[in-house]
Parts: sequence; structure tokens; C-alpha cells
Amino acid sequence: MDQQGQFRAAALESGIPDDEIDRFAEHLRLAIRLSGGSRGVPVGQFGGSPRLPVGMDWPVVGGSRLPFVFSVDCAALPKVDGSGLPADGSLLFFLNHEEDHLSSEPGYARVVHVPAGTETEVAEEPTDHEGVGRQYDVSATLVARLPDWFATGAEEDEDEDDLSPFQQQLARDRVQRVGHRRRRVRLGR
Repeated sequence: MDQQGQFRAAALESGIPDDEIDRFAEHLRLAIRLSGGSRGVPVGQFGGSPRLPVGMDWPVVGGSRLPFVFSVDCAALPKVDGSGLPADGSLLFFLNHEEDHLSSEPGYARVVHVPAGTETEVAEEPTDHEGVGRQYDVSATLVARLPDWFATGAEEDEDEDDLSPFQQQLARDRVQRVGHRRRRVRLGR
């Protein structure tokens, strides 16, 4: 069962009416959070040297190699319907943080998809920038997000003036339309 189906089943089991679940689910967004360290099962690596396809050159911009930031194994990531992520293979992320931040021109980032089964090799450490960062594991967790205006506590209602008129109306309606919004729904693992 997909995450939305699990959410619906758990909410129904908690006694939340089906129509309220539908209205709440319209705003719920599932995302994959990546974090470093020893939390969870590794799904990739931050830093270190990437595994590029054999014969592939390291991505460059303006004659300089882009720094390698991290990679993930797509098959090991939590599945999110409609995410657009490949089902398998690896994604390699390259980014020159400074140039990207300072430039008004795009192009200082690259994402390389390495399909499953592609022969790869550890790329040589570049000599044209500060080098490869320390390597450590990255893990992934599935998180559910709601828009900021879909506040869950009365203390968050104080910032209603910062919302558009449409968002203000939705925020006022949420209590009336989604009466069970404070009830926690737990998904099984």
C-alpha cells in the first residue's frame, strides 16, 4: 500500500470521517529528508569521491570541475508517489556553492543519473578545487509536510496577517472543515 493509502487507512481507523481525510490530504505533501550520520540505514554518501560511469568525465563548468556533494541509491529511498525520482540507479549531485550563490546565471549544479547495472568506477579526486570532502553515510526518512498557513496550534494563528486573503480564509475554514486536525495519525512500519 502506498503512503497516502496508509495514511487514509490509519485515519479511518482513528475515527476521522472520510470527507475530512480528503480535505486534509489535499494539503499533505510527502517528502524525503536526507541526513548524515548513523541514523537509519545508509542510502548514499555525502562527500568523498563519486562512482561515475566508466569513461564519463567529471562534470565541469567554465573549465573547473564541480564539487561532488552527495549521492543516493534510488532503490533504497522511501517511495513517494509522483516524486519523479528514478526507481533504481544512483543520483549524483554536484554543486559549486559559491559560484551558484554569487552568480545570476544558472549552471553551477549538475545531477547525474547512473542507471542500475551501469559499470562505474571511483572518480579521481579533482585537483582544480579544494578537494573532496570527508565521506560519511546519508540516511533517508519519509516526512509529511503541511503548508505553513495550515497551522496546528493556536500560537501559530498570530501570524495570520502575513498570509494572503486566500490563505487567511483557508486557515479560518480549517477548524470548521477539518475538525480532527489535532488528532495524531500513526502509520505502521
